[in-house]
Amino acid sequence: MKHSRKELTKTGVEQLQLRISALGRRLKEIMDQMNDIGLSEDTSENMEYDQLRWEKLGLQAEIDQLTELLQNADIIKEGSFTSAQPGSRLRLENHRICLMFQLVSSPEANPRIGKISSESPIGSSILGKRVGDCVVVPTPLGKIDFQIKSIG
Repeated sequence: MKHSRKELTKTGVEQLQLRISALGRRLKEIMDQMNDIGLSEDTSENMEYDQLRWEKLGLQAEIDQLTELLQNADIIKEGSFTSAQPGSRLRLENHRICLMFQLVSSPEANPRIGKISSESPIGSSILGKRVGDCVVVPTPLGKIDFQIKSIG
């Protein structure tokens, strides 16, 4: 199966590595608990052991998924951007609103901290646009016109 490549910022890669590390520590704790339970009693009908086993499976699946994402990631080169693309920081304005955010790929998107996915309606509407371009951005409240004021 061919896996699609994802572009990640350097910060995004570092955050994924930290998450994998934290999940690995929790996985080790769970395996130690399972080992302690398994050595002391019959585990065939032990609810705590079953819960730990299910948590272990979930953690391992998440670790595998994040590891695969990192293995198939291209790191976005930091620098000066002349058009809106993953990694660029943008400022959009109209007569009422000013939006400032970084355009990123979907795995590291988090609108609460100003990271908008290039695959989202907003992100895809500005991809490839340049400073001075006017764009129509779809939002939950309807379409809003903006002008791109800066890209960095």
